Formats: sequence, structure tokens, C-alpha cells
Amino acid sequence: MSYTQARAVFHAWTAAHAAEILTDPHLEALARQALALDAEAAAEVARLQAQIDRYQGTVVYHCTEAHAADAMITLTDAPEGAIVRATDTGAEWQRQGDGTWEPRE
Repeated sequence: MSYTQARAVFHAWTAAHAAEILTDPHLEALARQALALDAEAAAEVARLQAQIDRYQGTVVYHCTEAHAADAMITLTDAPEGAIVRATDTGAEWQRQGDGTWEPRE
């Protein structure tokens, strides 16, 4: 399971069990700590990914995942290897030589 998938599972579980978490002070404290650590980890991953992108000279387009499909349609002049990155989920797609966009892990 990728980091992005693990985060999605964690957030889905937390949302599904919100009532239980909010009614138990210990669970709520643990959930708040886990969410804070998750936010810190996501910020660090984003920072490191941006650093790698700059180093490699990769063109990166940022948008939300809800707008990613539209972005890929309109980016007809994007160079091969360019990346569309969803800032809210971390999902990425990379432009291929034939002009298509493929998911990137």
C-alpha cells in the first residue's frame, strides 16, 4: 500500500468512527495527535517532493484532485515528463511521450 493510499484509509476510518472518537476522551486525544502528525508528515513529503522536482527540472502543475481531469485536458502543450499534482490528496499524473497522462506512484 502506498503512502497516499494509507493516508486515505486512515482518514476514511477516522471519519467513519468519528462518533466513537468524539465520545471517548482518550480516543479523541489519540486521534488529534495522529491527525497532527499526519499533517506534519504530509507537509514534509510535499516539501521534499517540491525539492526533488526543482532538482530534476520537472514541470509541475498543481490543482485539486477534483480539477485534475480538466487540467490534463487543457494542458495540451505540457512537455513530456510534466506532472499534474493534486494538492489535496497527493495523487499525481505524468505526461507521456504520446501526450497521455498516466498515474504516477
